[in-house]
Amino acid sequence: MRTGRNDPCPCGSGRKYKQCCQQQDRAAWAEESGANRLGRQYRQAAAAEPDWEADAVPIMARFEESGSPRPVMLIVTAGEFIVHADIRGRLPGETADVAAALERAVTAAARDVGAFPERLRVRHDDVAAALAPLLAERGVEVRGGGVPVLEATAHAMLESVVGVAFWPPVCRADTWSGWDLPRPLVAELFTAAAHYYIRAPWTDAANLQAPRATLPSGRAWTCGMLGNAGEEFGLALYSEESDLFRTAMPIAPSKPFDGVRGRIISVTFDRPAEVHPDMRREVRMRRWNVAGPAAIPTLMTVNTPAGGIAQDDVRDLIDLFGALPLFVQKHRRALLAEERSGTPVQIIDWVEPDSGIAFRYDGQAVRYDPFPWDGDDDDDDDAADPGLFPRLPPELHADIDALIGQVVEEFGADADEDELLDALNVRLEALTRSANEQPAADFGGLSPAQVHLLLQGDWADSASALQLRLDLSFEDVAGSTILANARTLLEFAVEHGPPGATQAGNLKLDAVAQLVERMTFEEGYLEEMRSASRRITEQDVWPLHCVRVVCELAGLLRRRSQRFDLTAAGRTLADAERVGKLYALLFRTWFREFNMDYVSRWEWPELQHQVAWTLYRLPAVAQDWRSAVSLLPDVVLPHALHHAPRAADLELAPSNLAAKLLEPLAGFGLLERRVVEAGSRGRGTELYRAAPLAERFLRFDL
Repeated sequence: MRTGRNDPCPCGSGRKYKQCCQQQDRAAWAEESGANRLGRQYRQAAAAEPDWEADAVPIMARFEESGSPRPVMLIVTAGEFIVHADIRGRLPGETADVAAALERAVTAAARDVGAFPERLRVRHDDVAAALAPLLAERGVEVRGGGVPVLEATAHAMLESVVGVAFWPPVCRADTWSGWDLPRPLVAELFTAAAHYYIRAPWTDAANLQAPRATLPSGRAWTCGMLGNAGEEFGLALYSEESDLFRTAMPIAPSKPFDGVRGRIISVTFDRPAEVHPDMRREVRMRRWNVAGPAAIPTLMTVNTPAGGIAQDDVRDLIDLFGALPLFVQKHRRALLAEERSGTPVQIIDWVEPDSGIAFRYDGQAVRYDPFPWDGDDDDDDDAADPGLFPRLPPELHADIDALIGQVVEEFGADADEDELLDALNVRLEALTRSANEQPAADFGGLSPAQVHLLLQGDWADSASALQLRLDLSFEDVAGSTILANARTLLEFAVEHGPPGATQAGNLKLDAVAQLVERMTFEEGYLEEMRSASRRITEQDVWPLHCVRVVCELAGLLRRRSQRFDLTAAGRTLADAERVGKLYALLFRTWFREFNMDYVSRWEWPELQHQVAWTLYRLPAVAQDWRSAVSLLPDVVLPHALHHAPRAADLELAPSNLAAKLLEPLAGFGLLERRVVEAGSRGRGTELYRAAPLAERFLRFDL
């Protein structure tokens, strides 16, 4: 058990550990060589990895013992290995400070491993530019643009440390001193924020009526003025304009910043009870200007270096606190008219005379429609949402009006109100039951009640509305690459024993190298993969990775600390005579237990929920070759389409339908797939049609 700094010292002196042996122990640990701290095999593998990633990730926690106001975790990875991880109590948000901290972390990792990488990736381009000269003498090429491998590691580590993790990283501080900014600059920010709060530009501009502001320095921000909804007041700056809409209407509420590309700096106004007591004391002691009892400025950053804020960012905030209310005041009538009419304004170009800030607004709040359907989008009340069922047709409203007239006529206008309501509810229930049993065009000719049975059924139950045949032969499933690859993996485990597992829970490189030679892939897939990387990991071979994950979920493999054991079920179903049962188990696991959103960064859980209806529809609507775009309205229920992922400038539903559903179905042999070339420069179009196996394998009892 680790000794805390305030615990009694293990030496028995009776003093606290921090006052006795802590410094001595730290010195002894520092003198310990990297060869002793890291195993030889671990060091050799990490040293041979040419591509490393490094990042400074803020931790949404405060460690009371150390008093760290804004802790940051420095992480360096070499392939799948974590070669350095260190938590710092604070780190300023200036690019140079973050680059220097990362240089020290990479150097420490290289000292332990015994080699520097050839290439290093970091999350931000400006940090990469500042870090490059610091590592140039080591022969390290530094690149920005993201840390895809480190991201998963950082996410897991943050969850283990504080229990919650966002990506891109989010940061708050309990005090303004935690941001490591000069006090005069913070005082100036408070004064500008107070004036902004008093002017309340949100009263005349909606949250999404966000102009793009270009400052004299050349830096540009999209300015979201919070407060029109009456719940949260403040100002949010977005370096990437599209991020405004990604955060205003997130695809998944549990991941509000998923897909954010740029940086976000947000100042909101809070009540004293909503901020940390240390911040209340800080504001009172510094006598910073606050506009009112509910107007204490608090700062949040998203996707900034080390979660911090640079002084230039603060100066931009100060300038925009002053200029934005003037922009709104100048164009108040146009903004209000746009909000009321829904008609985009003419492009507004205006330069604020005193600051020289150039504003441009093109009506994107109205032009951007993430949900191009009619009706209320109230997700707080499932009863109010259109949900699974379509909206009541006009004739049903007429039927309800007729029912009311009949009840009143039968009981008389002077009848007891409760008696009238009881009678009406009885008849309304019968009308609703009748409507639920009527075929609906939106449901492909099924009634709402049938669709409900289809979606709620257990595919393994012989009484389910959808049943899977278990007696298919090898000839029946010969076209399934997913089955073939799963059998290859299971047979490999039978022949060679349990394959090794990496720290990240993937197959080790030697197993991957052997498996890819035996598995089935599209023509040219392996050649393209090998040309991209000389070191192929499991996650480089996505068909192998997904099959391994599904085999685990299906209970065919079980991962232990350093290997994948073949279970009794896996050994049994690897037998060629049980291929039909294996095929059905893999199919059910893939579409019912495996998270189909895993194959794409865009979440669309509603698609998986209604997959049984898609399976019902495909044999009928995909008799001829069709694209994902044309299939979309015929194989996805209205409820799922209602929640389909969308971006500001991109329709994502067809590509997600193809990646999450159509491609796996082709891998199981239920769909045939071909690519129609679009010319020398164009990308081919994938077309799909139902395979004969679909009708043999799937049985529907409706």
